[in-house]
Amino acid sequence: MAMKVKIERITEVGRLADQVEGADGRLLAQSLNREMSKERTAIRRSIAGATGAPYGRVAAVVRSKSASSGGLSYRIEATDEFLPLAVFGAREVRKGVSASPWKVRRVFPGAFMKGGAPGARVEASALGGQVYRRKGKARLPIVKLWGPNIPREMTREDGAPIAIWHTVVANLPARLVAEIKRRCTVGR
Repeated sequence: MAMKVKIERITEVGRLADQVEGADGRLLAQSLNREMSKERTAIRRSIAGATGAPYGRVAAVVRSKSASSGGLSYRIEATDEFLPLAVFGAREVRKGVSASPWKVRRVFPGAFMKGGAPGARVEASALGGQVYRRKGKARLPIVKLWGPNIPREMTREDGAPIAIWHTVVANLPARLVAEIKRRCTVGR
C-alpha cells in the first residue's frame, strides 16, 4: 500500500527548519520519521485488533522505510501472504477446527489438525500444527486453510488503517511544525 501525503504548510515547515543551523533536510527527515513511526504503530495495532492476529506477527509484516535528508519520503508497507488459520487460536473440536480469524470464533467443519481415529487423536508432526481440509472424499489430497491477508486488510475502505491514514493526512503538517518547533527549542 502506498499513499502520498501533500503538505500544505510546507513554507512554514521550511522556514522553521532554516532556523536550526545545518539541519534543514535532516531535521525534516527526523521529524517526519518520528511522527510517522507513531502512525505505523497505530496501523499495526488496528490491523492486529481487526484481524485477531498476534501483534508480533503483524509487526513483523508491516514494515516502514524511513525518510532521509536526501529523500523526504516515509513508506509503510506490508509484505505477506495470507496468514495460516493456526495463528488464530485454532483447536480441533468434534465437528472440525475452531479458530477466530477477524476476532470471530467459528467452526470450520471437516477441518483437522491431528491424525488418528476419533477418540484417539494425536498430534501429527507432518501437519506442523496447521489446519487442513480434505479436497474430496478421498484421504488425499488435503489443502491448508488460511485466514486474513495483512496487505489486503490495510487497504480495505471500511478498515481502521484507512481511517488512520485520513487522520494522518489531515494532521501531519501541524504535527511536523510542532515537532520542528520542539527540536528548535531543545536544540537537537
